[in-house]
Amino acid sequence: MKKIGIVLTVVFTLAAGAAFAQSNMQKGLKVGVGMANFNGNQVTGASSQTSFTIGAFTSFKMSESFALQPEVNYLEEGASGDLTIFSQNTYSSVKLSYLQIPVLAKFMLSTSSGFTPSIYAGPSFSVLLGHKFETSSSTNNIFENPTVNEVTGGAVVGVGADISNIMLDVRYNYDFTDAFRLSNATNGAISITLGYAF
Repeated sequence: MKKIGIVLTVVFTLAAGAAFAQSNMQKGLKVGVGMANFNGNQVTGASSQTSFTIGAFTSFKMSESFALQPEVNYLEEGASGDLTIFSQNTYSSVKLSYLQIPVLAKFMLSTSSGFTPSIYAGPSFSVLLGHKFETSSSTNNIFENPTVNEVTGGAVVGVGADISNIMLDVRYNYDFTDAFRLSNATNGAISITLGYAF
């Protein structure tokens, strides 16, 4: 019920924004790849692993240099390597998948060439969709897998460039909420995305 309430709140917020700024609204889709890892002192031996993201955005242009851009993204997080959580089980890979909803403030610099660079930042929250703990054949884990938090909150910062309807950006996602219960371990991922605006 908690997940459903969060998603409905976001849907109604986006609908209200669309009614307010219909004439300056731009929609689009994007896809990208990145590198994800854990931050925190209760995860050791972790190394970055390749992640995938795909999503949709709606950009409300408030002025020539500023837009508000909420998004709905599928985002993969986690880490690989000989990583240990809580100094207990050792894993070869931990994969977490989320429905991420950031709301970004986007600042744009108009140029005469049609190339529009931008910087953006904003809060985000993510709802857990699934998780997978993988172990190597030589690992003998005796503890239960850590409990993954169902909702996390964080921030997104990045830079981008728009060329006509094509959008390219590089961003960093950082969670302030721990990925696991009773732990000091947060998600972080840098990604490159390519988008198209309708």
